[in-house]
Amino acid sequence: MDDSFQFIIESPQNSQGHKKRPRLVTSCDNCRLKKIKCLQPSPEAKCEACKAAKIQCRFRDRERYFAERSRAIAGPGATSGYNHTEQRSDGSVDAFSVASSSSSPALSSYSISRSASRSPKASGVVGADDGAHIRYAPYVSDPRRPGHSSSASYSTSSRQSPLGYNSMSPSPSPMMYHSRSHSNPNPRPLPLFDSSSPQHPSYGLMTEFILLFFNHLSQEYNFIAYDDVYRDFTQRRMSPPLANCIAAFAAGLSTNPDLTVQGLPYVAETYANSAKTAVNAVSHIPSVDTLHALMLLAWYEYKANRMSAFRDYAQLSSRMSSQLGYSSGNASGHEGEWKKRTMKALYHLQLIASQY
Repeated sequence: MDDSFQFIIESPQNSQGHKKRPRLVTSCDNCRLKKIKCLQPSPEAKCEACKAAKIQCRFRDRERYFAERSRAIAGPGATSGYNHTEQRSDGSVDAFSVASSSSSPALSSYSISRSASRSPKASGVVGADDGAHIRYAPYVSDPRRPGHSSSASYSTSSRQSPLGYNSMSPSPSPMMYHSRSHSNPNPRPLPLFDSSSPQHPSYGLMTEFILLFFNHLSQEYNFIAYDDVYRDFTQRRMSPPLANCIAAFAAGLSTNPDLTVQGLPYVAETYANSAKTAVNAVSHIPSVDTLHALMLLAWYEYKANRMSAFRDYAQLSSRMSSQLGYSSGNASGHEGEWKKRTMKALYHLQLIASQY
C-alpha cells in the first residue's frame, strides 16, 4: 500500500464546473418564522398553520434562496439586469409582517398589477425587485400642423401641440402603476417627471392622474374628451401643456403615498408651473390642446385665488379661440360637439373673468 501523501490544489477563484444540490426548503415563511412543522394537504394548498391564521401561504424564502443559488452558480460574469416583462406573483407586502400575527385584515397594495395568488414553485428565474424602476421608450418631439382640420372627424393632428410626443416602440400598458418598495427604509422621492422627457409628467403617474381627473372633474371641465386624452396618452402624443394641467388638478386628489409624502400642494404647484412654461413655449402656435391648457390654467389660478393670473389666462384663451375660428361654429359631428362644449366653457370663463 502506498503511504505517500497526495496534495490536491484547487483554485477557489474559479467557478465550479458542477452544480451543488440545492437545499430543500419545504416550509412556508410563516412556519419557518414560528419554527413549527408545515403541513400541506396538497402541494398547491395552504398549510394548516396559514389556513388557521387566515393569511397567505408564501414561499419567498425558498425563492430567494434559489435565486441566490442561481446567481452563485452562474458565476461573477452573470448579468444582474432585470427584464421588465417579468413580474413577481407576490406583491410588495413583506411576508414576515403578515406572519407576525395570528390573523390580519385583507391587505392591499398601491400597485394594481399585484396578484393575490400564492407564490409558484421555486425556480432559478430571478424576478424584478419591487423597487426597480420601469423604463419606457423616450418621448420624441412630433411636429404637428396647427389649427383645425376641415374634416368632420376630430383630427388628432389638428388638436395637438407642436411639442406632442411619440414613441417608435410599443408603449407599455397604460394601467401599470409604479410599485412601491417596503424594504428600503429611506426611499428616494418618486420622480414627478419622465426621465427621458422632463417636460412630461411621469408616465406611470400620468395613468393615475388621467383617471382621477375624469372621475372627479369631468363634469366641471366637460370640454376635454376622455377618449382623445386617453388615445394621445397611450400613443405618447399628449402635449406637455395639457398633460401638466391634468396632472396639476389630479395631484390634489391623489392618495398615492409616494405623492402625499412630498406634499400634494407642492406636487400640484410643480405641475402647474411646468404647464405654464410649456404653454409659453407654444402660445404663438394655436392648437386645441393649448387652448384647453390655457382654460385649465385660468381655472387653476382662480382656485388658487390669484385673480390677476386668472384674468390673463382667460384673455389668452379667448384670443386663441378666435385664432382657431371658434366664433364661426360651423363644425359638425364629433368635432362640432366638442367645439360647442369648448365655446360654452369659454363663455362661462369670460363671464367669471369680467367680474374681477
